[in-house]
Amino acid sequence: MDFLLDYIGLHFFYAIKIAGVSLTLSMMATGAFITALIDPLINGRKILTYEVFFGGFAAIGIGVIYQAEFEHFFGISIAFLSAFLSALFTILNGQMVKKARPITLSFYELIVGSLLGLIISYFSKTLNIENYMISGMDIIWLLILGLVGTSFAFNMSIKVMKYLSPFTIMMVINLEPIYGVLISLLIWKDESFLSTNFYLGFAIVMASIFLSALYKKFRINNS
Repeated sequence: MDFLLDYIGLHFFYAIKIAGVSLTLSMMATGAFITALIDPLINGRKILTYEVFFGGFAAIGIGVIYQAEFEHFFGISIAFLSAFLSALFTILNGQMVKKARPITLSFYELIVGSLLGLIISYFSKTLNIENYMISGMDIIWLLILGLVGTSFAFNMSIKVMKYLSPFTIMMVINLEPIYGVLISLLIWKDESFLSTNFYLGFAIVMASIFLSALYKKFRINNS
């Protein structure tokens, strides 16, 4: 599992390097759609048509926001592999959280994942000790990102898997690019993000999430 976690990160950032942020995030949004297809295979249940539909619908919304250029086949392939690994990681965590405490899972996964990341960095020819020279406010920001934005957030994401399905988790993750754009707007004041495509894509993603939840509730009430 920890090796899988590192692979997700490596493929994600490599995809960004060769294909750009827009294309990578657009392809990562296929995670819910992929989950709707492989979760039934792993857990031995039938494929739910509404999950496939709403998962694909959300991916379209992210694509509209970022206006991805889909001629980059290699970049698409790497980003799609990262999305597949992310979906698989979520499904497997959803299974393990039923048998172990979330804090235990997140602790071991982050520790081993960090060690593997350091080993890979050590043997990489593109990294050296200068990349790890930090001081001043950088240390404080890294601690905030590491403890709050990573460790705490990761632990909570595993904890909610006790109550939410992997598909629902992946659907909510589709909101990350959206609030990423909004936060960048607040920090860097870049109003170019707020185009017609942004609002249209935002509406599609939000509609897919809420309609999926409403439809699931409707099915439960009428079952």
